[in-house]
Amino acid sequence: MKTTRILNTMLLLAAVLMAFSSCLDEGEETIILENHQPVSCVSTVVDSTTLALLQTYMPIYCGLTPPAIEGTYVVDPVSTVYSQDTNLHAGNTVTSRLMRFSAQNGLRGCVDYETRTVTGSSHAASTEADVRGSGNNFTVYFTAKGASNGVATTTLTVISGTRTDEGIANLYYAIMLAEKVGDSSQLLMESQNLRIFADDDGMSYLTDWQDTNN
Repeated sequence: MKTTRILNTMLLLAAVLMAFSSCLDEGEETIILENHQPVSCVSTVVDSTTLALLQTYMPIYCGLTPPAIEGTYVVDPVSTVYSQDTNLHAGNTVTSRLMRFSAQNGLRGCVDYETRTVTGSSHAASTEADVRGSGNNFTVYFTAKGASNGVATTTLTVISGTRTDEGIANLYYAIMLAEKVGDSSQLLMESQNLRIFADDDGMSYLTDWQDTNN
């Protein structure tokens, strides 16, 4: 009987890991087991120290039943909540942007992501980002490839908010510049610095993704 119980437990844990496998590359495990329970806040995109810092300045939602977040949202106006570099300070306003989530896969906890500034030349995208949460609350973790002011970038990004009929309420997003290529004029922040932003009026409304030449 004891052997059967142990075998059943092992099969259950295996099923949990298979059902909620990472959206990242195969072999990179974003859900870990601690005290025999799945910890759905954990992602390989950010380490535990960075996650603790994020939780100081923005909500981080856990859970394996996030809401449907597909759609395009305008984040405007955008204010700085926290910045590790001296070129930006809390309270500073930055350029508004569009964020688009698509191809959400509830079984795997994945969603595709695109973003661009409403004006300017900043854009980034990621496929199969990790989405966590429960009820209407969600947090998305991913690595995005893009460019800003002509500089190629790789950014670690975390986005949190509450899905409503109008859009996303209380949207926060954090970016850490993991890599930049071609920034000889030092236009962008230094690598490994963290910045956290929020939609200052508390609502990122649903909108259309409009292609521009910016």
